[in-house]
Amino acid sequence: MQLYALTRETPSRGATSPEDFNPTTNVAPICNEDAGRRHSESDWQTGFAGRCHRMARVLVCGEIPNAHLPPRPTVSKNRTRVAKVNTVVVPVADQNRAISFYVETLGLEKRADEAFGGKYRWVEVAPEGAETTIAICPPVPGDETGNKQTGISLQVDNIDAYHAELKEAGVDIDDGVSRSGAPVPPLFWFRDPEGNVLMVVEAA
Repeated sequence: MQLYALTRETPSRGATSPEDFNPTTNVAPICNEDAGRRHSESDWQTGFAGRCHRMARVLVCGEIPNAHLPPRPTVSKNRTRVAKVNTVVVPVADQNRAISFYVETLGLEKRADEAFGGKYRWVEVAPEGAETTIAICPPVPGDETGNKQTGISLQVDNIDAYHAELKEAGVDIDDGVSRSGAPVPPLFWFRDPEGNVLMVVEAA
């Protein structure tokens, strides 16, 4: 845990432990005695932070409230053998029609087209250079196809130009690009020939 100096106008009483702080509204991420220093837990253990912040106007050392800090990315600490998201599967009833749409209309490239299981066909498409692919495959026996939320988000550099291209090609697409403001990127949704929903976002 990073510890920072917090100040206010009232006289100092000194702080002797990380628990001995009362967060204030005036944040000074520096130390009067050691300019620019950010206190660590070891400083508390050695007594440095408590001695340092008995100086005038410095009340305590404590963790800065989230409102005063830039956003921190949420990183899972769980250990896993998973290396990446490899393939997203979209079950379709008509593979030939789906291949034509994803390759010729959306502009993806076909990565794989192999027979399997005696009577089935495994097809993968992806943007050029992308690692994660979209598998356009027959459904599990008994499952229905079409009108599914795929959860797929395609990224483009110019979302307005891509929206215009898909609209001109006759794709079932949202009327316009949604712009909600940061952190949500400009985006729109569209449907493939079987009604499966995909999203397009613009690169930051």
